[in-house]
Amino acid sequence: MKSRFDFINQILIEELYDKRLPALTSFREGLDSFGLVKLMQINPDTWKPFFVTKTGIRDEPLTAKKFLSLIHSEPKNDDEERAYTHFRHFLDIQENQSECIPVLAGDVPVLHLLLKFCTSNMTVPPLGLKTSIKLLYGKEELKMPDSDTCFNVLKIPVIYKEYSEFEQVMLAALRHGSCSFSASR
Repeated sequence: MKSRFDFINQILIEELYDKRLPALTSFREGLDSFGLVKLMQINPDTWKPFFVTKTGIRDEPLTAKKFLSLIHSEPKNDDEERAYTHFRHFLDIQENQSECIPVLAGDVPVLHLLLKFCTSNMTVPPLGLKTSIKLLYGKEELKMPDSDTCFNVLKIPVIYKEYSEFEQVMLAALRHGSCSFSASR
């Protein structure tokens, strides 16, 4: 490579052309086999909502109730029950709140950040998640929430007796965690 510019160009070519173009071509061929490409060309406005969103976050907001429906949790003791109660309270309080995340282009709803933190998706896919988000509980040494986006796992701390402490570490984790996987939005 001759320069940083050449290096970046090579990465973009590999990512866009070598990895994504074959998948997009296959997708188009599949649509065409059902005659959908022709229908899309005739009336693109009808099909646009299926493929394009205005803000990157679907018009349907992610509610606390919807988020809870994505979760699988089995608290086994009092500490885990308290952490789960804090988590549910967090969802309720943060349902209509946003955080300013410059790398994600501004204000992002907190529940979308939480979904991204757990799954690397900013929105629930149209067909739903393949597996529910497994809510696990950390040991005494876990001070901050942790996640494994490959397996839709969220691990929350159990050490916080007060909700305000729990909320503070959850928001801190979401702010820092939202900076990774930015290509998935």
